[in-house]
Amino acid sequence: MTFGPMPLDEALGAVAGHTLRLGEGGVVMKGSVLGERQIAALRAAGHVEVIAARLDEDDVAENEAAGRVAAAVAGAGVRVSDAATGRCNLHAAADGLVLVDRERIDRLNLVDEG
Repeated sequence: MTFGPMPLDEALGAVAGHTLRLGEGGVVMKGSVLGERQIAALRAAGHVEVIAARLDEDDVAENEAAGRVAAAVAGAGVRVSDAATGRCNLHAAADGLVLVDRERIDRLNLVDEG
């Protein structure tokens, strides 16, 4: 993956790394794939570059990755929300106590994001 500042002329098909304000209530959301319409709106709002990601063939998009991680950690009695902006929320499906396997969470947090 290539991530960082990118001129608008090179941003077609890249993924916005941050939410960008367009003025008058317009916005390009973080995680949006930049199409011609978004790039034109960014240019009209005075932007000349964006912080964006261009995924390599073997990369996994952030929403797909979030869904995979959430599905892997959700146990019985947990409902997983749809992925958005690179995250999934975990919701209790019933009243009760949550039991957390700290060792499992620690192992997950030690995985190299690369």
